Amino acid sequence: MFRSEIKTTGLKTYICYITIITLCSLLVVSTFLYFQGSHSYKPVIIVHGILSEYSSMDYLANRIKEQHPGTIVHITNDFGGLFSLEPMWHQVHRVGAEIMMMSAMHPDGIILLGYSQGGLVARAALEAYKDHNVKTFISLSSPQAGQYGTKFLHIFYPDLALKSAYELFYSRIGQLSSVGNYWNDPHHQKLYFNYSKFLPYINNEKQTKLQNDFKLGIAKLDKMVLIGGPDDGVISPWQSR
Repeated sequence: MFRSEIKTTGLKTYICYITIITLCSLLVVSTFLYFQGSHSYKPVIIVHGILSEYSSMDYLANRIKEQHPGTIVHITNDFGGLFSLEPMWHQVHRVGAEIMMMSAMHPDGIILLGYSQGGLVARAALEAYKDHNVKTFISLSSPQAGQYGTKFLHIFYPDLALKSAYELFYSRIGQLSSVGNYWNDPHHQKLYFNYSKFLPYINNEKQTKLQNDFKLGIAKLDKMVLIGGPDDGVISPWQSR
């Protein structure tokens, strides 16, 4: 149902956004890793964004390797293309398993980098798998506080009006899509809290028995870097990052 509504023009627009933002972010990420020092080239896990594939992060991975020879870079290979619209918790648990595997292989710590929706998946995985040994988490243009806006919405659902989008996303069917899981409509907060199965939980807006574990998964980080800006053109409001 959701997949059939995505238009080719929307995909092309989103690919352009991915290219521009990735290139702009490369300098920031490389500079940050540079100042870690050659003695601390920790392995890097990269989580790609919505509607993109493993290969979309190749340029970033290669750049990291060029600037920091010997660095192990692992790009998650699940939920590519339209499969990235699957529910967020499905993606979180798959990525979480990879993080734990890499943590076991590299006890001195790893770096986790997520782009776009991948940054939100990565952050939720840190919370859900609190025994990780991620030292630094870098979020590139990710909707950490949710998404609400026409630029993003019309890329994936061009025929859906912003004012009525909540009717789809805040329903059982709407919660079967990743976008619905973090759609945060400021005009319908009651429905958001009642229906959303993902964002209010990882943001600790709703109390659960896992709340303290979620906090611990973030608090144990040495560094968290959130990168975003008003020129993104996709995430709205841009401050969500």
